[in-house]
Order: sequence, then structure tokens, then C-alpha cells
Amino acid sequence: MVKLVEKRLINVTRDFIRIGNPEEPCECPVYYALKSALNNASQGVSGVYRGGKVTLARDEGGRECKRYNIKLPCEARSFIKRFDEGKSVKPFRFEIDVPTCAAAGL
Repeated sequence: MVKLVEKRLINVTRDFIRIGNPEEPCECPVYYALKSALNNASQGVSGVYRGGKVTLARDEGGRECKRYNIKLPCEARSFIKRFDEGKSVKPFRFEIDVPTCAAAGL
């Protein structure tokens, strides 16, 4: 049986929280944690949005990148909302399912 997704552990650290900026999809602590967990892929993570969606992009050598939308778990969405509202947040971890074909390029 072929695996269609891979589980990835995402660790939102104090450092990511310290350097993060509210309301900035590409400067969110969750964004930095995803980039780190996905090997800092230059094309990997295109932004994390308050609605709780992240888009992963993979260059397949053609004119366009293949894009994969992943919904973040509730705890990540709650963190982003609190962070963007300027409320106190703490480091945490969560898992996401990354499509295997997307992970291959990350």
C-alpha cells in the first residue's frame, strides 16, 4: 500500500515566537516552524494564514509549481489568532499530514 501522506512534527519555539510578527503570513512563528520542519525549503511554505491554511509549493521542473493546501490543526489556528491579536502565547508542538508527493520536494 502506498502512503499518500507523511506526518511531520512542527515545533513552535520561543525563538520563533520572539522573531515573529503579528498579521504577517510569512513572519508568523508557525510559518518559521513549518519552514524549519520542512528543511527550510526555499519554495516549501508560501504563507500561514489566520484561517488556518498553509500552502506548500513544489517545483516539478515545469513552468509552474505544484501547490498543496493543508489545513492546520485547531491548536495551531488558535495560536495564530492569539498571536495576531497580541495576546500571550507559549511554545507548542503539533503534527500535520504532508502529501507524500509534496514532501518529496521539501
